[in-house]
Amino acid sequence: MIRTPMTSVLIIFELTQDYNIILALMVANAVAFGIAKRLQPRSIYSALSLQDGVALPDHETEHLLHEIHVADAMVTDVLTLPGGITVREALDRTKELPFSGFPVVDAGGKLAGIVSHYDFDQAQAAGKPDVPVLSIATQEYVLHAHPDQSLDSVMAKLGQRRISRLPVVSREDPTKLLGIITAEDVIAAFGRIRR
Repeated sequence: MIRTPMTSVLIIFELTQDYNIILALMVANAVAFGIAKRLQPRSIYSALSLQDGVALPDHETEHLLHEIHVADAMVTDVLTLPGGITVREALDRTKELPFSGFPVVDAGGKLAGIVSHYDFDQAQAAGKPDVPVLSIATQEYVLHAHPDQSLDSVMAKLGQRRISRLPVVSREDPTKLLGIITAEDVIAAFGRIRR
């Protein structure tokens, strides 16, 4: 069932141009809709998608993402880059890694910014491979997450800026890096809970 019962009422009226049939058609539609909903709780599109292995999101999904916290999904073993190394050195350390961005820390191990391969490419194109990584890193307005935040808020932040990862920092000290969370981590945590 497509779950659009009023469509047939409108189509029949357009075809017949007769108001007399509308009341009977609406009653028949309501009865058919009720019976179909009892026999097949899912719409035809949802059922076909599920048959193809595609689970469409529902309210339960939204609820689960709201219930799972960042602390349950984040990675705590994070590769960081010291702010004092050069772009060239940073590229040597990260070229074989599958990550697109890295937290940059100061000499005290505090989060100082975020740098991406795009930043590295821009620095090299500008002829600045020997500048410190911290000088090309995003240092202000670094989007981040806290361990007690829900995964739906993390997904909203990732989608808002079209980024793939967020540093996880302490609420008390936003320069204290606790971990990192990616969209893949959110999906993995969601998959563990759904099983």
